[in-house]
Formats: sequence, structure tokens, C-alpha cells
Amino acid sequence: MLLALAVPWAARGGRTHAPGGYRVVHRDQSVAGAEHLRLVRDNGPVVANVLRLDPRSGLRLRTVLSGERVAGGAPAYEKTTSMCRRVNCLFAVNADFANLATGEPVGATVVDGQFTRSPVPHHHQFMVGRDGKVSVGNLIWSGHISDAGGLLRTPFTVGINGVNVSRQSDQVILYTANWAASTGTGGDGVEIVARVTGAGGPLPAGGSIGVELVELRLGDSPIPPWGVVLSGSGKGADALRLMWAKSRKGEITSRMTVQIESFGAEKQSVGAYPVLVRDGRPVYLSARDGFTRSRHPRTIGGRTADGTVLLVTVDGRQPCCSIGMTLPEAADFMIALGAVEAVNLDGGGSTTFVAHGVMVNHPSNQLVFRNGRTVVDGTPGPGDLVLAHLERPVTTALAVVRDYRRSN
Repeated sequence: MLLALAVPWAARGGRTHAPGGYRVVHRDQSVAGAEHLRLVRDNGPVVANVLRLDPRSGLRLRTVLSGERVAGGAPAYEKTTSMCRRVNCLFAVNADFANLATGEPVGATVVDGQFTRSPVPHHHQFMVGRDGKVSVGNLIWSGHISDAGGLLRTPFTVGINGVNVSRQSDQVILYTANWAASTGTGGDGVEIVARVTGAGGPLPAGGSIGVELVELRLGDSPIPPWGVVLSGSGKGADALRLMWAKSRKGEITSRMTVQIESFGAEKQSVGAYPVLVRDGRPVYLSARDGFTRSRHPRTIGGRTADGTVLLVTVDGRQPCCSIGMTLPEAADFMIALGAVEAVNLDGGGSTTFVAHGVMVNHPSNQLVFRNGRTVVDGTPGPGDLVLAHLERPVTTALAVVRDYRRSN
């Protein structure tokens, strides 16, 4: 077991030792506050890239969306290296899983304090809170739009059921420009276009923003760069019609407040699944499926007890060099690195580790020369000549950038 063989993770600011059974073949400490290691295990070969990030440094994590959208963009995916270059990052890993039918990230996204997508049930999150602390688990959130009320009446309030997700029956969904060019909804509901009047928008996580109701529309409204769109169907549509009618009659003001609470994810968040480590102990799934019990490439995020952030990738599906890990093995590995919390991000062919703008791991998708032609194969066979390891475009990334706000 990795736990029994683990060499203690070095103290903050020192040189990190490899867990038992592994050796350090590359160490990069060129960025103050960050340490990048490449670890190799020879017996049952495994290659892992580990980033250790000091929370006291002038560095921070940033969620990056492919094309700066969660849906509707073309192309739907973007390479981690491209997202890294776009935000001038120092390091990056791929993040959430993709909904293959829509090209959207599966879970929630919070980007630099902006709530850009609400969560779905049964999907976990990698989160950075208002205090800068990393946590993993479910994202608990709530949202509503209301007027100020007054001495003679209570505020008029409409609940928000989701942000930048597909609208379902009887819901009110709020859309921002991070969704797409338009809401993409049908004509069976109503939509209110609202101008953002407060600073810090369009939709701060863990805070409120002022908006002004501008227009009532039917279906598929363009999302203006200066505002948001509230879209309702069924009971949700009834609530929006009532809100619009009251504002036109002067019973409530057209200047409203949108409030979003995202507990523990006020700064950044990306979807992930499942939680691997909780309170320093492994969280083993009982499932016997191949996703859990077979060895695959893995991407993992976590933190140590002192707040050090860990971003890890494990290469896999390459019998010559790195066979990957099961989820229980990944949990043990993270504990051996000192993690008290850890969660599994998208893996397989998506696993990507970027350092200084360059992909430095070996993804399992490979370009091979076979029988006189080139083909893409995740498991090259005998006689295949591997020409290159191919980076797969993904929906989201976790990037490490300099926190200029702290340095100024």
C-alpha cells in the first residue's frame, strides 16, 4: 500500500520527497511558491506530474472556460494549453468532464468570483472559497431576484432555479453571456432582459448585483453584453409575467437586485467526480465498474492540512511507461502526497498537465504509424510507431496565475 510506504510530504517552502516506491526525475522550483515534480514508479510503471502550490504565495488558481462559454460556442472544446496561454498561466491541468451530447461541462463553474454555471445533483466540485481555502464536495447555492420592498410591504421575490443551464418545466433560469449568444429556448415560456446596473457583474458569486428590467420577450432572446436574461416556463413563466406586470404598474420598482449565494465557492469552482479523500482518509467507492476499478489516466485536485494546493496528473494506458491508477489507488497516492481533501477530475484521454505553456505529460491518445498510414489510437499495439502524444480539447481547465491584485 502507498500509505505504508509514504515518505512524509516536505514542510512548506522545502524540497519535497517522493512517496515510497517513487523517485523524483524532474523538479522545477523556478516559480516562487510553486513546485512541480515528475514522479516515476518503476515496478508496475507509473508516471505522475505533481504541482504543489503555497497558498501564501502571490499565485492563485483560476477556472478557465473553453471559449469563455459553457455552451453554444464554436468550437465547443479548447485545449488546456490554449486556455493556459489565453490567461497567461504558469501551470494548468484539465478540469471537468464534458456532456458529450451538448459539449457543456457537467458541473458548476465559478470564474474569478463570477457565478457562470449552477451545479447538477450528484456531481462534486473543486472549490475555492472567499478565504482562498480549497474544498471538495457538493456546491450548495441559492439565487433569487427581488425588489427592495419597504415599510408597507415585504419584498417581491422570484427564485432562480439555475444559471446558464438548459431550462426545464416550471423553472426560472438566469442566462449571462457566458452561456451563448442567445438563450436557445423555445417559445413555450417568457423571458425578461435586464440591464446590469451595479459594479462587479454580471453575476457575482456570494453577493448581489443591481439590475433594471428592460424588456419582456417570448423565447430565444439574445443575451446582451450589458445584461442578463431571466427565462421561465410554466410556473416560472407565470412568476416572470407577474414581476413584469407589477413593475409596469409601479407596484414594484423596475430596479431589482439579483442575489447569488455559493457557499465555499465564492472565488473559483469546477465540476469533478468523485471525492477521493475526506479528512485525510480515503473515500472508496463501492462500485465495481471499470471507471472505478480499472487503471486509467487521472487528473486530481486537492489540498494538504496547511492549505497547500495539489494538482496531479497520472499518465496511463501505456504499458511500456505508465499504466495509470484505479480510483482507490489515486486516493492512496493523494494521501501519500499529504492530501486531506482530494477529488477526481476528468481523466482518460483528457488528462493534461501544462507547465510554462507547454504540455509536459504524455496523454493516452497517440498518433501512430501503422501499416503505411497514420492513425489515432489510445492503445498502440506491437509494431506501431508512436509519432506523438495528442492533447484532447476539453471544456474547462484549472490554471495557476500570478495574483497581481495582491502584489499591487
